[in-house]
Amino acid sequence: MGELADRLDNIRLHVRIPGTEIEADLRDRNNVTISFGDGGYEFLNERNLEHYLATIARLLYVGWVREYRVAIEGTAIVIPEPENQADRDYIAARSEMEVTGASADGRVEISAIGMRDPQVRIARGTVRELSEAEFLTRTKEAVEALTEDYRTKIRALKVRFFT
Repeated sequence: MGELADRLDNIRLHVRIPGTEIEADLRDRNNVTISFGDGGYEFLNERNLEHYLATIARLLYVGWVREYRVAIEGTAIVIPEPENQADRDYIAARSEMEVTGASADGRVEISAIGMRDPQVRIARGTVRELSEAEFLTRTKEAVEALTEDYRTKIRALKVRFFT
């Protein structure tokens, strides 16, 4: 499993929202860096940011799934078809599992069902009250909290269905 963990840790993704200068990099599984381009943050409002961050999350998730499958190629790991009712129930529960993450101050919240269709909520006044660097720090906190919530809930599902 150490080799796979290393392969997953080495996945690097770069995405850009078409038609914008907004881009993101993912490394070390949940280390996300976002850039709005030169002076772009100041011209956005909370609703635009919510939309753009949700789009980034979708692009990163799709890229991660693709790269995960590449990483397991050539290993003994096989993504099996569900073999029994416990497998099917686990997959159904995982796809319906709600995960959330928020910044320490609650200004940035991210949620998703089964890690699909991410929703982002940014408190009103955030762009006016936080610098770009402060906003990106809050966003990183929310991403890390979301990832931890996902891992915790996946572990609980595995215990529920397979022990």
